[in-house]
Amino acid sequence: PRYVTLRRTCSSVFWLDPLVYKAEIVEQDLSLIEEIGMNVVAIVLVASYYEPDFWPQENHLRYKDSRDVIPKEKMDNLYDFLERAKKHNLKVGCFIFGANPLYFNEWVVRQWLEEGKLAESDTIYAWDIAWEPHLGQPNDSYWRRIWDPQWEEWVINRYGSLRKAENAWGYSLGKRGNYLASPNEEHLLKRGPWNRLVSAYARFINDFVSKRFAQSTRKIREIDPNHLIGAHT
Repeated sequence: PRYVTLRRTCSSVFWLDPLVYKAEIVEQDLSLIEEIGMNVVAIVLVASYYEPDFWPQENHLRYKDSRDVIPKEKMDNLYDFLERAKKHNLKVGCFIFGANPLYFNEWVVRQWLEEGKLAESDTIYAWDIAWEPHLGQPNDSYWRRIWDPQWEEWVINRYGSLRKAENAWGYSLGKRGNYLASPNEEHLLKRGPWNRLVSAYARFINDFVSKRFAQSTRKIREIDPNHLIGAHT
């Protein structure tokens, strides 16, 4: 868009804020998009006015317990945008902050799809439920560490016990707090005596993420059987 919010974090998420949304500028942008031959646009939906620091994972996890109602002014601006997009023959893909399968917030999803009646929209074509999802960044194992309980449960179900798993791997990471530790950056990026352990961890991640995505997708389908569901990767 031709405007910015001047917020200190992720300015694009505040574009529906009544202090930011300018219908005349949106109209100019959508007219230009149609003129150059595009037929799809992507938008971001954030339920709350609350301005979190998006990057520390603790705040990301706390967001799933938010109960802030989507302000009417924000919904009205979204409806205005969708009507203008339809007038310009544009379909809209929507990323929903709060729909990430790893931190799925059913309440937030229902606010948009049910209360906001977006499940009935024929201008929206798809829900983007995970924007560049990942389980950790270089030198930051926090996002993996929070899934250590699930990792230990998977290992016990798979091998019978932690001791049997460690014997099969020929390597032990030991406990981190009360649970089996997940591999760190060195284990994931370099070859070593931990290779079989890392292979097991990769299988765990595949199983865990697949299960979470399936659960979230089924839940969204219960609310909205009409639109496609995807992830922004």
